[in-house]
Amino acid sequence: MSRQVTAIVQELVVACGIIFGRVLELAASLGYTATTPWSGSLSDSTVIAEDYIIRMAEQNFTAQAIVLGHLNHLPVTHVYGQMRDLIRARSLRTVTLNDVFFRPARHCASMHSVPRR
Repeated sequence: MSRQVTAIVQELVVACGIIFGRVLELAASLGYTATTPWSGSLSDSTVIAEDYIIRMAEQNFTAQAIVLGHLNHLPVTHVYGQMRDLIRARSLRTVTLNDVFFRPARHCASMHSVPRR
């Protein structure tokens, strides 16, 4: 991870979702010119119990929500299937910020396009 990206991540963590001028400058220098705060979290930045991860998913996996998930600790890997089932049951889908804010290259448009609502 580059120093700039690391700095952005560190500042976002410190900001707890609040966007500071320095973060905006760094993000814009990397091509991210639109800001989007998250609306929910799986609270998985540290190791937590599987049932708590699912409770957070049930609470935050809603239409139009931007949910922050680290998804890199072992308990999270045990509940991927349950989270997938919850997403499907609620007729939701996962996207990245790139999916939402950047237009895909022409040759990839059919693979990566996200229909607008």
